[in-house]
Amino acid sequence: MIDKLGTDAAQQWARGSMQAHGMAEFWPDGDSVACQLRRLRCARWWRRVLRGVLAKDTEQCAIQLGFVSKDRDIYCSNEAVQRDRGMRANSARVLEQTYLENEFGQQVPIAELAAKSTANRNIRLAELMTRISGMDMIAQETGHEGLFVTVTCPSRMHPCTTVGGRVRPNPSFDGTTPQQAHRYLCRQWNKLGAALARAGVQRYGFRVVEPHHDGCPHWHVLIFYPEESSRGAVSRAVLRSLFRRYFLLNDSPDERGAEVRRVKFMPIDRSKGTAASYIAKYISKNTTGFKLETDLYGEPIMSTIERVQAWASTWRIRQFQQIGGAPIGVWRELRRVNPESVDGAPLPDALGKALSAVNIGQIGGRVAVGFQLYTQAQGGPCVRRRALAIRLLKQETGEVNRYGEVRAPDVIGVEAQGVNLHKPAHMVAMLGKLAPTVARPASARIESERCQWRHITSAHIKTEGTQAQREALRPWTRVNNSTRTHWTDGSTGRDVAIVSRSKTGRFRGWSGSPGDGEGRGGGFSQPPTPGRSAP
Repeated sequence: MIDKLGTDAAQQWARGSMQAHGMAEFWPDGDSVACQLRRLRCARWWRRVLRGVLAKDTEQCAIQLGFVSKDRDIYCSNEAVQRDRGMRANSARVLEQTYLENEFGQQVPIAELAAKSTANRNIRLAELMTRISGMDMIAQETGHEGLFVTVTCPSRMHPCTTVGGRVRPNPSFDGTTPQQAHRYLCRQWNKLGAALARAGVQRYGFRVVEPHHDGCPHWHVLIFYPEESSRGAVSRAVLRSLFRRYFLLNDSPDERGAEVRRVKFMPIDRSKGTAASYIAKYISKNTTGFKLETDLYGEPIMSTIERVQAWASTWRIRQFQQIGGAPIGVWRELRRVNPESVDGAPLPDALGKALSAVNIGQIGGRVAVGFQLYTQAQGGPCVRRRALAIRLLKQETGEVNRYGEVRAPDVIGVEAQGVNLHKPAHMVAMLGKLAPTVARPASARIESERCQWRHITSAHIKTEGTQAQREALRPWTRVNNSTRTHWTDGSTGRDVAIVSRSKTGRFRGWSGSPGDGEGRGGGFSQPPTPGRSAP
């Protein structure tokens, strides 16, 4: 029907039809009406949407029937756990059976590559603790105070209540889903952030989301702040007042137990340990269970991890989030840069410090110290995004997805502008150690190193002693390791460093000879364009 109508008429008909069937809330997002209509015609899009709806509706029925509690199925229903377990098993099986090959001829299953990313629980735990510990070090160095806050939802959002130690249905429960409760907390957090900005209180830290035994979410927030706001007020008092205003006084402040349970403050006592230790338990409890055996309710920790992950997956809730600080995307991208490719280049001072920071672990230093130094190089823990010293370098691909929308730009490296601090050679020759340090404008665009991976069929996986003809699909990336480096000598009065790798959009064959341009045997129909400058 949609195909026979014009765009405007098709949109009107589709909206009316979905509204008549009670499906108006499923109207798709899209860059244009044409893209939205393509989604409505796509069976894969509908399958993905309806699977999510089925999972949420089934789980909400279990909650309303009283099946989700510490007396029955804690955190989420057993059906949700089984569904999530099956999805993870299917994903693992697909990853194990799907092989990729790079330009060096290395063939590995995707599961092996995923095990080296934050999809690996151990790596995720290590990275989260690195970031939290780095923030804690900054707070200690700058003399900032810390506060640990636990916030939860009003009673009407909790399906169950506890009377005399026994679980009972909550008579005031209004049917709020865990996802809706989490969105409520997010809205209140946004209001809190705006109020803190108006009050001149800078803050940074970390947030962890967990479910109560009945599935209703609550937040643990570790927040650092200067002792005084920019307006001369005591930051601690402002924070406590605004937390109470937006998480307690805004909704049912007089209900039983609200004063005790809705907002809990715990000042950081460094005589008992670091600030990171206050939130470490919650990070561990939701990743690997490191140094934990049971949870708050006496459940085995590995069972808790599985059930909480199923809960977060069902309700599409992000469990960990950094508050303020330098962006983690740039930190990860800097670790892809080979320091040897910029050795001797006149880099902006901030970029040089950041590159040293991300590689500190390679020389035996603490990675948390590296994150601390990286954050300081970016401008500090309270730096605004528009004031960042280092940003991601991106490249438009011009490619479109199945719905006709242009793909987001690819991240290909980092870029920075600033000053290069150095001692001019002629001044060193004349004055020696007394030579002054001169700041000269500098900029850099550095493309990170990646292998180019492409999917190969099982029939073309190499076996021992066999060199099969390797046929592949479209490559996953457009990066190869043909490095081109350029920088000025400063004679122009501005230092510019560019490290680029040829981006052609096609796969380079291992033989190095021109191929048919379709990724078969050879490689490029034409050699890559030399000296491509990054956007």
